[in-house]
Amino acid sequence: MQSLLPVDRHNQPLAMAMTWADNRSAGQAKQLRASVQGQDLLQRVGCHYSMSTIRQGLRWWAEQAPEIAAQTGKYIAIKDWILYRLCGKFGDRYWTGFYHRDAGYSILYLG
Repeated sequence: MQSLLPVDRHNQPLAMAMTWADNRSAGQAKQLRASVQGQDLLQRVGCHYSMSTIRQGLRWWAEQAPEIAAQTGKYIAIKDWILYRLCGKFGDRYWTGFYHRDAGYSILYLG
């Protein structure tokens, strides 16, 4: 499941996570779809930016909750938070599947 959880530099959550079903970033997605960049994405890969992608979530935090964004050490997925709580550390990029998520979030750039 795609999710975005802001945590501070001590890995403590700062707010409720934003999941794929969260509609807080719908406005940001609408703006990006209408932009030249959004049209370029559609031409290149055949998909639109939607409110469920990490890019819109990051924009939402920056625009609508700047105080939380300013305190955020990193944004992680819910499953990474669970793994951290169970194991006491974060896994490497391959173990936790960041590459698959990056592609799903429309932020994996392959040139």
